[in-house]
Amino acid sequence: IVAGTILPNSVTPASGSGLSQIFTLEYSDTAGTGAIATVSALFHATFAANPANSCMLSYDRAASTLYLLNDAGTLWMPGTPGTPGTLQNSACFATLGSSGVALTNNTLWLTVAMTFRPSYAGAKNVYMLGSDTGGANSGWQQRGTWTVPAVSATVTADSVTPNTGSG
Repeated sequence: IVAGTILPNSVTPASGSGLSQIFTLEYSDTAGTGAIATVSALFHATFAANPANSCMLSYDRAASTLYLLNDAGTLWMPGTPGTPGTLQNSACFATLGSSGVALTNNTLWLTVAMTFRPSYAGAKNVYMLGSDTGGANSGWQQRGTWTVPAVSATVTADSVTPNTGSG
């Protein structure tokens, strides 16, 4: 495979908020999709060399496997997009059945159905990285923002049945 230039092009949506969202991450390589080795995404407030306790994904094109980094930042948990199941840590989970990959000549689209846990609330940046089969990579680049809302539950006493009576 001829060396090319790999780029993390974009994330759709590029901004927004919510606990759940289907993200489409677009990467391209001038040498074609066969030259793409892995693509990665990090949803985190700031870029950190140690991504422990974050929501970091990686997709291995040759193995057709999606990975989510565990809480300690030491183990990649694998799954196959388009199959039943989820990958999860304390920050987020990816629903595999609603996730998938599409390829054209030079572009790879990774679609991931993400749910963020309320404990991961706050503003997050979406960082993307692409690596090719020759060992070159794009470097981490910010391509979007996402806000995970804080969810607070309010318990109320609304009614009782029966609402009158004796005995």
